[in-house]
Amino acid sequence: NIQHFVEKVVFHLHESFPKPKRVCKDPPYKVEESGYAGFILPIEVYFKNKEEPKKVRFDYDLFLHLEGHPPVNHLRCEKLTFNNPTDEFRRKLLKAGGTRDPHKQVSEESKVMVMQEGSTSLFSQHLKLPTLPNNSLTSSSDPKKTKSFHSSKVRVSPDA
Repeated sequence: NIQHFVEKVVFHLHESFPKPKRVCKDPPYKVEESGYAGFILPIEVYFKNKEEPKKVRFDYDLFLHLEGHPPVNHLRCEKLTFNNPTDEFRRKLLKAGGTRDPHKQVSEESKVMVMQEGSTSLFSQHLKLPTLPNNSLTSSSDPKKTKSFHSSKVRVSPDA
């Protein structure tokens, strides 16, 4: 469960949305809105970490598919590596489902690898972070005719 090491997720929606800065402090970390156009969606994931890194930012290109075409299912995988995390943060990562690198001794310098859902690389400590985002969107050339749906979400699906 990623809530052990994720403090909050901040979605910076387009300025045309009411309250464009959306803060999710509890799972599921997601925002659902309706709209008629795509935009770059900055997403910040804040960690429960007293040392750096304290957050990571993803700029997600939220795009819409054309009316009459199949929905868009755009997944973007990101890989994060934590070099020499503090013992406290390492415990949080492990509690969330991370595993120790079987090739390293406990006393050796180590790194923790955090991987997004769908990733296949398996070395160092790893977790699968939620995929950012999984969306099914529609659009129309006339926004008054069709109400489109932005589904910008971070799914909570850790898998160790």
